[in-house]
Amino acid sequence: MSIEVNQLTHIYHPGTPLETKAVDGVSVTVDRGEWVSVVGHTGSGKSTLAQHLNGLLFPDSGSVFVDGLQVHPKSRHIRQVRQKVGLVFQYPEQQLFEETVYREIAFGPRNWGLEENEVPLRVRRAMEMVGLESDLETASPFRLSGGQKRRVAIASVLAFRPAYLVLDEPTAGLDSFGRKDLKKLLKDLQADGLGIILITHDLELALEVSDSLLVLKNGRQIIRGEPRLVMEEAIDRNLGGLVLPAMVRFMMKLRELGHDVPLTWDPAEAAEAIQLESSR
Repeated sequence: MSIEVNQLTHIYHPGTPLETKAVDGVSVTVDRGEWVSVVGHTGSGKSTLAQHLNGLLFPDSGSVFVDGLQVHPKSRHIRQVRQKVGLVFQYPEQQLFEETVYREIAFGPRNWGLEENEVPLRVRRAMEMVGLESDLETASPFRLSGGQKRRVAIASVLAFRPAYLVLDEPTAGLDSFGRKDLKKLLKDLQADGLGIILITHDLELALEVSDSLLVLKNGRQIIRGEPRLVMEEAIDRNLGGLVLPAMVRFMMKLRELGHDVPLTWDPAEAAEAIQLESSR
């Protein structure tokens, strides 16, 4: 079971002076339980790609399939696709609108027609999954901290039990503690079998958390592979404004100075290598 994107192309304002090919021949596969990050600069096509995964947009050419169901405007399966693929937009807390946390999280299951006696179970399970205390059910989501609001937004998607979770710049606006908590939450969801698709411009974050990466530049895919392969390519090529992690740049400098250390973005691995090198 997987999301399969094959030679996807999407054009905004076709046939006009504003015609823009936002995504051009992109292919990627995401299995359940896998974490794939889509990385690129602003305007590289990341968000456009994300909106194809649950049918907010449809391909001008190429195809998108979710667990064998084609994402197509005339498909009778489009409702199933949208239940399978949950999409969390950038700054999702800005889209909160209900009076209580409970009603906010319950909105999705109710909208999908779930029987009312099942809704409380879905809400409480979703709150547990994202680490929200049950006594917050009656709280106003607008009075929560930034990190808690982000969790409510994710819980509102998890409540209708998607198989895949697409997140567009989910760490934007969070402090270091909020970023750390969110990464742990998403790793736990991945361990529970969800496919995670992270849309980000943060190459360091993507290298740290992903099973594989897809790097976009001007709508085209320029690198696709495991984190270490992407890092090596990033060192050798211009990735269109993406910045190498500070730890990688530090290790590169040590190598320029003649030290035999690996190129890594992992601080623990770097510390161990530096200690070993200094003991020689």
